[in-house]
Amino acid sequence: MTPVRAGHGGKRPTDGSDYRWNVLVALPGRPSDEVDAVLTSIGSTEANTVVQLTGRSDGPRTAPSPNLAFAVAVPLTELLDDVDVAVLAGDVHTVLVALRARVPLVVLPARPAQAGIGSAVASVGAGVVAVSADDVGAAVRAVALDATTGPRLRAVAEHVTAVDALLVALGTSALRLVGSDRRRHRSTRHP
Repeated sequence: MTPVRAGHGGKRPTDGSDYRWNVLVALPGRPSDEVDAVLTSIGSTEANTVVQLTGRSDGPRTAPSPNLAFAVAVPLTELLDDVDVAVLAGDVHTVLVALRARVPLVVLPARPAQAGIGSAVASVGAGVVAVSADDVGAAVRAVALDATTGPRLRAVAEHVTAVDALLVALGTSALRLVGSDRRRHRSTRHP
């Protein structure tokens, strides 16, 4: 049987027996025991997992294996290619980067602001919020098996792109206004 990707891309979901999902875990600054609990929850029978580590990270105690790799100091944008589900803390930047890449999310928040971002992600159908590290595995499976994720993510990515364009336009306009206001202010001070 030909392997079929689960999750985004509009392809037929799998039950995990014929394909391992590609899962990215990017939880920088989280304690090792929490990352280990996330990895245990995800398991290795249904997932190939990459854990993004910063150069300062202690990393999980779980040893690398054929289905578990660590990416040290690799930018998130480089790790999102070919990912079926990303497990993120819920910071604005990382969520936007993943949504632009059309990767469904499992948000595991550590702070109230991250929980709010996770709720927003869930409200548009781009992922789910996990309450604890032990819940991440079930959340990954739910997102990966949801055949409707692909079309929703394409729509979300289009909206994110539109918002990006609007912010650029507004930023440019705001800079022009500030610049013209400063020029006008200087010309009135020094006749």
